[in-house]
Amino acid sequence: MLKLPFLEHTVVGLEITSELIRWVELDKLGSRITESSKGEILHNNGEVSYKGAVEEMLQQIKADAFVLALSIPDALVDVLIEEVPYSEEEEENERWVAEREKGLFLSYEDPDAVLLQYHLIQVDEESKRCLFQVLDQGICTKYTSVLEELGLFPKYLTAGVVDTGYAQIANAPFLEGMSGVVSRSGDRAFLLSYQHGLVHNVFECSGSSDEDWALVIQEADSYLKTEEASYDLGMDSIPLFIPARNHHLDQWAGLVSRSLEGFVIPKRKEAVSPSYMPIEGVCNKTFYPELDAFNFSLPDQQKEAVLANDKKETLRLSILLFAPLIFFALVTYAYGKVLDYRLVESNQIMGQIGDKIEEVTEKREHLVATRDEFLRARNMLEEKESSAFLFELVSKQIPDQVWLTKLTTQPESTGNLIQLNLMGYARSEQAVSGFLQQLERADEVRRAGLVVSQKEEENRNGNRNSVSGPSTIRFEIQVLVGS
Repeated sequence: MLKLPFLEHTVVGLEITSELIRWVELDKLGSRITESSKGEILHNNGEVSYKGAVEEMLQQIKADAFVLALSIPDALVDVLIEEVPYSEEEEENERWVAEREKGLFLSYEDPDAVLLQYHLIQVDEESKRCLFQVLDQGICTKYTSVLEELGLFPKYLTAGVVDTGYAQIANAPFLEGMSGVVSRSGDRAFLLSYQHGLVHNVFECSGSSDEDWALVIQEADSYLKTEEASYDLGMDSIPLFIPARNHHLDQWAGLVSRSLEGFVIPKRKEAVSPSYMPIEGVCNKTFYPELDAFNFSLPDQQKEAVLANDKKETLRLSILLFAPLIFFALVTYAYGKVLDYRLVESNQIMGQIGDKIEEVTEKREHLVATRDEFLRARNMLEEKESSAFLFELVSKQIPDQVWLTKLTTQPESTGNLIQLNLMGYARSEQAVSGFLQQLERADEVRRAGLVVSQKEEENRNGNRNSVSGPSTIRFEIQVLVGS
């Protein structure tokens, strides 16, 4: 089936457990969502077996350009929901959430081993709830690292708790008011209440196996009665949606007085198995990410997922446009033959424009060379001014009994500072000390220090240096000067 690049979007929802992988491939064009493929493949939880199952899945997926939405129920560590203390200041709410998030992190033996995120729920105008989810980072990395070896990066990552209800976002009874949804993640079961399709509250049930479904439904019914009382609703007015076919609900209908609803997907021609409902919800969350704030996929993974999909979409677009572009080129060529004289005139104009561009380029190069020459001259002038300043500084401070034989400069690596190295001779240690004190008192000097101070010795022939005398002192001083 022909897919329109950048207009029709494909999401492959992949649910991974220790025993199997289950996927569903959904295409979205406008508000219409259709299913292209689905299936499940067993594996033994070994890396080779799991990788082989993913490779087999890729052979059955129809789209070559898609984004991956990943659900790992076994990674779920905890789900917590807490009332946010009332405050008129939004900053107070944010501070409370940040402190609570930090406290939850520190409550785990190894905070770096978990991923924690939260979603704020606006209960009414004055109250909020904060829903926290915690995932095991090690389990997530175990599966995502194999996917990355195959060039697959999850744009969305979850444990699937909240997402189950999103499979019903096209179901009008689910969106009309408050609804309850039973969700399973790994070996745990939850009741989630939704209001107009958005998560509103979460309760954990005590059982989750197939034999415990009766207990789960009874607990869910009890929690919904609490919700109805909290919001002054009529008893048994909130419908309970269970991921099962409608004709399977009869066995539990006698456990509650409220209506039990099976999951349905309107306008979907093919029947959808209840086991695929959680991953359907994960796909819908990827299509509509504003449903909640949860996404445990790392920023780099999300970026790679979008980049890989855009590359494939661009390639598809270029292939689709190849034939029209060839046709357009042929039409243009024929039109050019008919109006050849127009093309000649255009070529002449283009030649003139090219000459002008070349002339402008030459002038620009000349201006750049002139600018560079000006900058070199200015730098030389600044260096001369700097040297004159340093000579003047030293000449003002040097006493009568001291003379210099060498002066060198070098810039400091930090700040606008210059280091002076002064070498010479003095008649006495007192003269060197006086010279050093004179330098330290100068306003421009940041620091002055004596490096070498040594009495000049006679050589073996009894001769002395031409500038040294019977009691000369050779010295070396380092001075740090700032403008």
